[in-house]
Amino acid sequence: MQDIRLTVVLELNDLDEKILEYTRFICASLSVTKLYILHVTEHIDFPESLLLEHPEWADLPVDESIEKEMQLKVAQYLPTENLSIDYAVLEGKVMETLVKHTQLKHSDLLIVGNRHDPGASDVVSSKLARRALCSVLFVPETFSLDIKHILVPIDFSEHSTLAGQMALSLSTKVDG
Repeated sequence: MQDIRLTVVLELNDLDEKILEYTRFICASLSVTKLYILHVTEHIDFPESLLLEHPEWADLPVDESIEKEMQLKVAQYLPTENLSIDYAVLEGKVMETLVKHTQLKHSDLLIVGNRHDPGASDVVSSKLARRALCSVLFVPETFSLDIKHILVPIDFSEHSTLAGQMALSLSTKVDG
């Protein structure tokens, strides 16, 4: 399989830990060459919890402060010395911004968190999966790296072939 370009979306909350654990697994399992770490919000405002943790960041521009927080989190989970990593804080409608970014950067895989919020998140997840031009991996808040099965829906399109190839590559790394 070719070199992989990942886009990873951090939410700046407790789900980031699980997203980054899964990202570490993907990076160890596949030939990842480029990693885009994003935080997307409709309005860039300083999260109060972040300011309480790091009061010295109050004088920095909000996007730079958020980027620093992302860098600290990523350094805890990923071997940053072997990866080319770009960080970005983007403002706009989340779904449209993610779709546009993955298209612009030619991402092969988009990794996002998926909270168990019946109804609302299901609609957003399905829309994102349909609109993204790359594979999308949803990391549930109750995930486990004890992977036994990989499900890949197919419709005999080129995208199904790519998703199948990605699943085959991953299947060699799991115990299923």
